Amino acid sequence: VTLPSRNHPQLCYHCYQGVESGAGDWLATAAVNYGHSDEDGAYVTSALWASLTCGRLLAVPLANAFRVTSLVGISIVGMLGAAAGLALGGTSLRVMYASSVALGAACGPVYPSLIALAREALGDRLDGTLTSIFLLGSPAGGVYLPFLVGLIVRYLPNFGFGAALALAALLLALSARQALAAGHRSSSLAAAA
Repeated sequence: VTLPSRNHPQLCYHCYQGVESGAGDWLATAAVNYGHSDEDGAYVTSALWASLTCGRLLAVPLANAFRVTSLVGISIVGMLGAAAGLALGGTSLRVMYASSVALGAACGPVYPSLIALAREALGDRLDGTLTSIFLLGSPAGGVYLPFLVGLIVRYLPNFGFGAALALAALLLALSARQALAAGHRSSSLAAAA
């Protein structure tokens, strides 16, 4: 197993955790920056977490209906769309609610689906040790990416929040693509040998 193919799933977890934590940590602040009240910010944040919970509950039936690559891809597109809504329409409280609910629902199935994505990318090389490294290392994304989101929100208060989330979701998409490509390359080489 080459080192890059083992690190791509870890990068997926880092980026995902950054999107989830960045949104949860900074959504209320972004709402206030957009001119909404503190109470509105709290309700929008609650809507995000409620929809994320519903998305996690829907992950099982969705996993039975879609391939893992499709489910993660659809979720990432949903995250990008919701982040764009927050970046471009955050001054409207309705858009902020809709984007927050969409972001939470899109994020819901991703975390559990990343294990299946890692299995698809790494095959039998994914063992308990490697899985624990992914799961224990993922909170790092929840530490440094929200910090970066906060810096962007500070200097670009009306646009930066959604743009930062979109960037993290885009990094998630690229790392998921690389994880699959690296896994397929390794599988092809192993089959050829």
